Amino acid sequence: MGIITNNKSAAQADKDFDLTFRKGHEVKVQFNCEILSGCEFKCKGCFVNKLGSNVGEFDKLNDAIDLFNNEGYRVSTINIGPTDLFGNNNIITLLQNETFVKCLSKVSTIQFVTTLENINYQVIKLLNDIPKKDGFMYDCNIALQPPVDWDRMEERLELLNDFKDDLNYYFVYNMGNDDEYNSEVLAMNYLADLRFDTIIQLNPSFFRAKKSKVQKHLIEKWKGYDFSDDLYPKTIVDKAQGGSLELNYTFCNNRFFWTPFVYDIALIGTEEFEVKDVNDIDSWIVPKDIQFTKQLRYSSKADNCSTCSNLMTCIDKGVLSYMEHHSLTACVFPGVFS
Repeated sequence: MGIITNNKSAAQADKDFDLTFRKGHEVKVQFNCEILSGCEFKCKGCFVNKLGSNVGEFDKLNDAIDLFNNEGYRVSTINIGPTDLFGNNNIITLLQNETFVKCLSKVSTIQFVTTLENINYQVIKLLNDIPKKDGFMYDCNIALQPPVDWDRMEERLELLNDFKDDLNYYFVYNMGNDDEYNSEVLAMNYLADLRFDTIIQLNPSFFRAKKSKVQKHLIEKWKGYDFSDDLYPKTIVDKAQGGSLELNYTFCNNRFFWTPFVYDIALIGTEEFEVKDVNDIDSWIVPKDIQFTKQLRYSSKADNCSTCSNLMTCIDKGVLSYMEHHSLTACVFPGVFS
């Protein structure tokens, strides 16, 4: 199968991406698995820890998937991260682990990121051999490294057709301190739409920065750009993504954390975000419930949150949890408050 026809529209219509309220709507669960070790690339604006190995016991992940599915939720997605699917040190070992393969066979979307610079066909074969659910589709994030050679990119994309199952792709760009390339994002988005039938997702890799001052600096830089054009993906203002119909958890170092969604998932690996009893479905919801109350309290300390019409949307996503953790008081979204 490989790359699907009408790449962008097909992805937007897929049930794992369409989160609108409708009759019979469901709550979907995503597991962001921080299990890849090492990365051969040095992408600008990337804050991923490339040296650590966060692999845990996949029996725990498998049991968590079954628990949610048996309790009326739908585990839709496993993200294999945090580095390049083909440019790490341990992906082959992971895909030869029977329990991890079993986990992957239970979801309808496998998400990964790649630069397309070093495709490993053994990885593709191992993924092709995994039994898939009906309606399965890969969600492939292609990391851009400006300046982009678009002709070469078009050639490299053909390699994704070696996947036997449907695959949707979009480009991701680490928006960091490089003002020259940051200012060209909209032009690149037009090109991505017209030439490749896809979008460019702005990737907030700086969420992984340990220093809050780095977070604050880059948030302010983001807010300086005009996001009003329809070509910009609206995850930053989408009420559904990361909201009421979507639960995001990160599996890291054999522990699970409820994960806020700001521009994208923003892992805060502290005890108050950790799932304490992975065998109890109620325990999985506790961190989000506790943070709901804390966020309400913090809204009065923030500059504009308590009177903002988007307050409950941000609380539902955990945005104010992220803000409090990094001592941010100004709105983090462009076009809302300057």
